[in-house]
Amino acid sequence: MSHNDPQRPARNVLTAPGQYRIKLRKPKADFVHAHDDGTVSSRLWFETVDGTLYFTKTYGTRYAGSLAMLVGKFSGRFTEALPEQGVTPEEFIRFLAPACDIPLDVEITTAPVIDKTTGQHAEYKGVPKFSYSIRFPKLEKGAAKAPTIQKPIGGEAIEF
Repeated sequence: MSHNDPQRPARNVLTAPGQYRIKLRKPKADFVHAHDDGTVSSRLWFETVDGTLYFTKTYGTRYAGSLAMLVGKFSGRFTEALPEQGVTPEEFIRFLAPACDIPLDVEITTAPVIDKTTGQHAEYKGVPKFSYSIRFPKLEKGAAKAPTIQKPIGGEAIEF
């Protein structure tokens, strides 16, 4: 569905902590940035399965281990970390591809971002800013996928 589609549900920034069924959206090449120090990063878009709530987090090759863990948790298999330098934006997108559009039950904690100059809740284009922490369920020994969380927000539970 396009952004102008009246059938599409309205999207809102995720503001409440809780258990959610989310998926990672594949980043567009325009939003993957190669930096002067040789690293690559992108602001990754996460949304609930029903598409009504979203949040973003920045990941890159500077902290390649966290990026590999993210891809591994969503894809359900171990993933070697990318090298810190020398990765092209196209390779970065290919690395993320196995994790994209796969629903996963997670626990998300939120915290308001405080504007350092005013001491108030920061906003961007009138939308409050939050920082997010994703907690993935632990895999049981020998399990191929994480167990489902009871009553996730943003979609029906999927049997693994």
